Order: sequence, then structure tokens, then C-alpha cells
Amino acid sequence: MTAVYRNFSQAELDAEYNNRALVPDHEAVMAVWARQSETAAARADATLNVSYSDNKSHKLDIFPVNEKNPARTLVFIHGGYWQALDHSVFRFPAGAVNDAGMTYVSLGYPLAPGVTVDEIVDSVRSGLGWIWRNGKDHGIDPGEIHIAGHSAGGHLVAMMMGTVWPAVASDLPADLVKSGTAISGLYDLEPIRLSYLNEALGLDAEAASRNSPVNHPPPPERGPLLAVVGGDESAEFHRQQEDYLALLEGHGANAIGFVLPGANHFTIVNQLADPDSTVLGAITAMVFGDK
Repeated sequence: MTAVYRNFSQAELDAEYNNRALVPDHEAVMAVWARQSETAAARADATLNVSYSDNKSHKLDIFPVNEKNPARTLVFIHGGYWQALDHSVFRFPAGAVNDAGMTYVSLGYPLAPGVTVDEIVDSVRSGLGWIWRNGKDHGIDPGEIHIAGHSAGGHLVAMMMGTVWPAVASDLPADLVKSGTAISGLYDLEPIRLSYLNEALGLDAEAASRNSPVNHPPPPERGPLLAVVGGDESAEFHRQQEDYLALLEGHGANAIGFVLPGANHFTIVNQLADPDSTVLGAITAMVFGDK
């Protein structure tokens, strides 16, 4: 056996990151997301497919908790290995997030192979900049922007937490993002580069390094950052979270993490739509920690 990454052969590495193969009923889980998102889209107070730039893929949905007063806001960044799904699939957590006291935003971005991972990271930064500049008109308190993301979205959350915002645009505050939650996140893209996923992503070693959150830890004063992984996820997803949290601890960053027993890579997202769930409860406590 020839090892291509750590002790994994090519087939073993591919299997570690092939979540759809690891969860045979993933289509049933995603079908529920779609139905529930259709229901959320019918809400009279929802503002859908808002453009945050001239790029036709730069869209977001807003579900205000209060149409009159700007509120603390949770911006969700979807997964799909940077090459699948879109923001409309993830409208379904809006009701539970609103019930927890937050406006909910589902943020979209362009997908590979049409764009690079660098461009996806820049797109999400652009979206958050738009939310900060325009949020007051949509039930968003620009001083209370919190983010969460799943899988590739967890990677993007971690990249946003490590972003130097005034370097992105001079009008943006250094603390634009007040907290981040990475669910089943990816923090080191080197094994992704070496896996079957790179056929669509086209990462070289430099791009993988440049876009790996392990190389961009948030400063100690930023945060908090919460990392969560499902107990039934692959060993590599657990290893990624453990290594990232150890790195952040070494940098003095404000970060915590836990494993959610019984959750796989898809069912863990349902936690955001359950008002009594461990993950939404932890996010709510983090967002309202000063109250």
C-alpha cells in the first residue's frame, strides 16, 4: 500500500472525506431540508435572494426576528465541498434561530469548478461586508454579526474568523464578526487537495495552504469560536477539529469544541432547526453571553 497522506492510501483517504457514501440515507435528510426550506420561504417577512454584489451567485436570504428593530444576527454559510448546494437549501433553520432571538441570514457563494476556493473565500468576505454596511435596513444589528457554517461552510467560518477586516476594506471594523460556529469543519485543505475532491477544486499546494484556517488563526482578542463535530463522522473530521482546536489553544485564541454523540455529517445540521438542541443552545449562549 502506498500512503498518500498520513497513513492513508488513496482509496482510504477518499473514503474518509466521502460523506455521502458514509451516510447512505443522506438524500432523505436533505429532502427534509428542502421541504422545510420551502415552508420558510413562504414567510411574509422573508427577504429572499438579495444581491450583495453584481455577481449573480452572490445572493442571501434574510429572516428578521423583528422587522422594526435591528437584532443580533446569525449568518449561516452552507456546505457542499465548495461545489454543491446553495443558500436556498438552508432556509429551514430560520424559525428556530428567530425563536432564539436572532435574525437569520443564509449566505450563498459561487461554486467550484467555476471559481477557485480563493474566490469563494473572497465572496463570503464580500457578503459579510455587505451585511455590515446594509444590515440596519433588514433587521440586522451590524455590531452583532455572528456566523455559523457546516462542512465547507465550517471552513469558511474559520477563514472569516482569521480575516483582517480593515485589510479587506478600510471601512470595515476589525471585529466585524463577533463569534463563529464551525460545524463539521475543514481546517487543513492539504488532505482535500490529495483526495478525489480536488478534481473539481483544482487546488495546488500553495492554494491549499493559503486557504487552510490552520494557517490563519484568529487573534486572541477575537471570538469566541465554537467547533462541533458529529460522533458518527469519519476519523479525519475528528482529527481536523482536534488539531485545529489545539492550534488555537496554543495561540491563545478564544475557542472551544465538542463532539455531538450520535450525529453524522448530515443530521448534525438539524441541530440548527431544533430550539432545544445542544448546538443551537450553545450558539445562543455565545451570542447572548453578555446578557
